[in-house]
Amino acid sequence: MFRFISFVRIEMQSLAVLPAPPFVYLAAAGCLLLLVWQMVQLRRVINGLVIIYSWYWAAVALAGQILCLLAMSLEGSYLTEGWVSAFQYVSSILLLTPQVCTLGARKPGAGPWQWFVVLPLIFVLFWPGLSQVVNSHGRDSIQLSGPAMAGFCLVTVMSAAPGMGTAATAPALVHLIAVLCCVWPCLSPSFHWMPLLTPFLLVWGSRMLLYELRRWDDKALKEVSTHQRMNQVWLRFQTCYGLIWARRVQDRMMQFQRAEHWTVTLDIDGFHSLNGMKDIGEDELQKPLESFRWALGRFASVEWLDRHLGPVSSENVEAR
Repeated sequence: MFRFISFVRIEMQSLAVLPAPPFVYLAAAGCLLLLVWQMVQLRRVINGLVIIYSWYWAAVALAGQILCLLAMSLEGSYLTEGWVSAFQYVSSILLLTPQVCTLGARKPGAGPWQWFVVLPLIFVLFWPGLSQVVNSHGRDSIQLSGPAMAGFCLVTVMSAAPGMGTAATAPALVHLIAVLCCVWPCLSPSFHWMPLLTPFLLVWGSRMLLYELRRWDDKALKEVSTHQRMNQVWLRFQTCYGLIWARRVQDRMMQFQRAEHWTVTLDIDGFHSLNGMKDIGEDELQKPLESFRWALGRFASVEWLDRHLGPVSSENVEAR
């Protein structure tokens, strides 16, 4: 047993310093190409939602991953260790932007959120690493200090929070691991090839997210009853925006419920009858549907709501 443990320790030490073989770079490049195709598919699924801003940042993060892979392949011949480390660090920061953008993805305010929250966040996180590279003239790799590391970890946890507790929990966790792999060379001098694992994890996570979004979308469009359509849209909303925004919408619907004395209520699983009835009639859902559309109007376009929930009188919606 002692010999086995010693063997494993020696092998891990070898892996920590050995460079990645060329086929790993080729596989990572293939994953990035696959990720481009998945991004195109994801764009179609979320069309009409305000989280399209998150998609834009995801496209920027994908470009950052491509540049990071290119920089790692050119290390030693055209780029020094310090500048390669800078590419790795900035690409890991860009991976955080889609989830941070989701925290402000509502109308109005989604546009200013990019300028006053997301962009300053990139600058604040990247500045410590950039100053190290510039001061060493690109010779030394980035090694984050305690405060800089704490700030990065805080934003990483915050960015993963919207997806927790929903159908997007697994993709959020995989994305979290991908970010940590990408930033690993800035946290520890060993296993400097860890960023090469990021494309594989991103493809895996985006595939799971795309599957979940398509599943809820297909169910919502196939449902005939208003009750089931509203439930499927509610679950789809939680997958896209997370429990933080879902809770805000739920609180707003509770205010309408108490003010208008509905016989239905909205919880984390969907709309339910207060009388214990499994099926809810169309008449009972008229006012809840109008309020639901009004609440989701800050997160989706009118065309998206009409497509998934059916049209409703504009006078009733404006009266809210």
